[in-house]
Amino acid sequence: MSATLLNRFFGLQGCQYVKTMYHGPEAHFHICDPRPQCAACSSENVVRDESKSRVFRSLAIGRKPSFAVLDIPRLQCRGCGVKRQARIRFADPMKTYTRSFQRLALELLELGTVQSVAHFLGIGWDLVKRIQKEHLRKQCAKPPLKKVTAIAIDEFHLGLK
Repeated sequence: MSATLLNRFFGLQGCQYVKTMYHGPEAHFHICDPRPQCAACSSENVVRDESKSRVFRSLAIGRKPSFAVLDIPRLQCRGCGVKRQARIRFADPMKTYTRSFQRLALELLELGTVQSVAHFLGIGWDLVKRIQKEHLRKQCAKPPLKKVTAIAIDEFHLGLK
């Protein structure tokens, strides 16, 4: 598999293809990062230590699910002195899916319900809901209020005490 296919179609930036393993209908693409970066300062001036393998949900090939398997090294940064896992270029921290998979789920949510998107992607509805909530939190967290001159309230209450 070429680096172009990994980068352009699967969104696995900066990775090199190692091998593919098949587990039933699933394809597991083993990849490596030839230039690991410090997660704190993005420096490439690092010393490698032990590594840990992580599996990320990626875009499907047809109706067959695919996964990216990456050995993430622990790094000692010579620039800032921090010792932690390498920065993952194609996924957000603490996520089990790639950014391209996240974008696909959000695009499908424009066309269908959470349940239908979950069924189509072959994942639980709770993961789709989490992706949607995180996206809304980022988009609506701090609306631009610089040009706001007045705020109106549209609700009223005529209750008796």
